Amino acid sequence: MKKFIFLAAITSNLASDPTPPHAIDFDKLRRQRIQVIDSQHGLELLVRALNTERDSTQQIAILRGFKKGLEGKKEVTAPAIWNQVSPKLSNSEIKEIRDLTNSLNQIFGDRNSATIALSHLTQDETDPQLRLSSLKALIAINHPELLDHLTKLIEVDFLQLEVIRAYAKIHDPRSPEFLIKRYPSFSPQSQKAVIETLSIRKDYASSLLAALENKDISKEDIPTHVARSLTMLLGEQFTKVYGEVKETSLDKQIILERLRNLVTTHNLTSADPSRGREIYQLKCASCHVLYEEGGKIGPELTGSNRHNTEYLLLNIIDPNADIPEAYRYVEVTTNAGQHLSGTIIAEDDQRLTLNAVGQSYTVLKKSITSRKASTFSMMPEGLLTGHSDQEILDLFKYLQTHKQVTLPQK
Repeated sequence: MKKFIFLAAITSNLASDPTPPHAIDFDKLRRQRIQVIDSQHGLELLVRALNTERDSTQQIAILRGFKKGLEGKKEVTAPAIWNQVSPKLSNSEIKEIRDLTNSLNQIFGDRNSATIALSHLTQDETDPQLRLSSLKALIAINHPELLDHLTKLIEVDFLQLEVIRAYAKIHDPRSPEFLIKRYPSFSPQSQKAVIETLSIRKDYASSLLAALENKDISKEDIPTHVARSLTMLLGEQFTKVYGEVKETSLDKQIILERLRNLVTTHNLTSADPSRGREIYQLKCASCHVLYEEGGKIGPELTGSNRHNTEYLLLNIIDPNADIPEAYRYVEVTTNAGQHLSGTIIAEDDQRLTLNAVGQSYTVLKKSITSRKASTFSMMPEGLLTGHSDQEILDLFKYLQTHKQVTLPQK
């Protein structure tokens, strides 16, 4: 059987195994559930295996696993033979091999690779996908020169979201004022990213609170899950301005009955699914995938029971009634001052990966100062509050479509 490279990389028992790479039993390693790259010797073994591999599919598998295994780690020393392997892979005819190699070079502190990525990012004529991947790579290694370019890059439409999210990962005390000043000019999606970014750190959250007090940002722009995080960060300071973060519970049956009478087959015939898609993008797309678009915080909706109106009503009006374990969110505070909340998508002895709204965060467990599991769903109650009957009908019409529809013409 062709050898199998498990994507998560090397176990501790492999790290102490002197077996030469050509004699490694990869099937045995797969059965042992290889978990993490956990030692310098383990890195050396993996690079030696990579050096002898000629099959491009296997090279990609090793490189992906290599990169995944190093997620969240900083100041990683490159294995001694990496300098021999890297040039060969960097000249591969396959783009993914070149990109993965470049990412690893940056993780290992290769200044030349980082300089090239920064050059790609800042040149307007560079391919958009290359600029975007360069930005993500530079954010991952917290490149010291990146901050100097973000204020200009935020004006580039296809980079804007990632630039806003970069401020969540790269701490800059000046960023709240910069983001809040530009907030009115941003699209709804970018505005949501600003709110989420400013709820990550206490000093950011204080600036967001001041913007709420000054009415530069509306209270209605703060989703419930973000309000919960801000309450944890700022306590009474936040609730004095925002109010108590309450869940609508007493009137759920009344709301359900009213909507049952609204969302009828007859009323839906005159609804507009295109306008419904627009509302969906604003309210739902950050967390749910539908027709291969959207975030992966909550369950995918494409194959769900969304043609059943009662099913939709119950899940929208009372999302906390029955929360699958995979979709309960946790709140994590790190020693770097980040306050993160999201659903857990991966966890091992060393790392925790949270799927937050907008992006994922991989955190080393040794950097976690507090961790709390929530009894609430990431999906807030009161999702339909403030929407007209026609908008609700349009949203339900879109949710019950059998194929994607176009957005309304502006």
